[in-house]
Amino acid sequence: MKINAAADLSDLWVRHDNWRLYEAYVVGTLKRAHPGLRVRPNVRRKGRKSGLLRQIDILVETPQITIALDCKCYRRKVDVKHVEAFLGMLADLGISLGILVTKVGYTKGALARARNDRRKISLEILSPDRLSKSQHIGAPLIWRGSLGIFLTCPDGWIVDTEKYDEGICNWLIAFYPLGFTLNSAVRHASFIYADIFLSNDRTLENFADMHEDNIRKDDPSASIERSATRIADERSVSRPALFRRARKGPDSFGSEYTLYVDYGKHVLMLVLLTTPESEADDSLIFELARKTFTMQVNDKRR
Repeated sequence: MKINAAADLSDLWVRHDNWRLYEAYVVGTLKRAHPGLRVRPNVRRKGRKSGLLRQIDILVETPQITIALDCKCYRRKVDVKHVEAFLGMLADLGISLGILVTKVGYTKGALARARNDRRKISLEILSPDRLSKSQHIGAPLIWRGSLGIFLTCPDGWIVDTEKYDEGICNWLIAFYPLGFTLNSAVRHASFIYADIFLSNDRTLENFADMHEDNIRKDDPSASIERSATRIADERSVSRPALFRRARKGPDSFGSEYTLYVDYGKHVLMLVLLTTPESEADDSLIFELARKTFTMQVNDKRR
């Protein structure tokens, strides 16, 4: 899917048949509402009675309790057989608390079956409505001057064209996990932003030097490493690139991974910010860079 600024974006959200995105939406919503929780998608545990590996859509773990969530991205209401299957899995795994989440709702039989079981099971409706008009699912086009670059959104993430209200950076576009808002993602989630600069005869090292000055101002204790590399895009065009890893102190956001890619008269910058609790790593921005492709842009706006 290719999206530009003039496209109609009203239908670009979670469809009824896209269960993977719906699960990602539920994970992001939980993390946004409860930033301290350990929330893991697609967990497998061996059943105590069956001896089989059982798949749990989402597992929430605290020192006091374990909660299993089952997500149903259906067009119709969840019925009693789905509730019974979920209860059976909870019993097999020895998990006493479960939440069955759906987009639409539940039949009367499903509600009665859950209400009359000795285990604690909650039936919740979480409709993946748009959180803001700036959030989209798809492949956005960003541009500077005559260079346009299509970027592919990471799986389970969304695109946001809104400017961050605290002005930490004037990026062209941002990516973060589905279920978050822009402000909550900056504070509590892995977060990627992208920008394009005119090179004006500056090298990738020159750009890195300028940006590292800002990192040092924010955190003098940060440790910074650089390495030169090459990146081949979706059309197998290979370009020089510079990768930087900045590990910040315990009072700062976490780690910052930056990839600069040389496009001749332009430089693409991809920045990944991670929290100390985040499981994301630098492979995200390398994957993003490898899935890019370019086009010529004729932007006549003044």
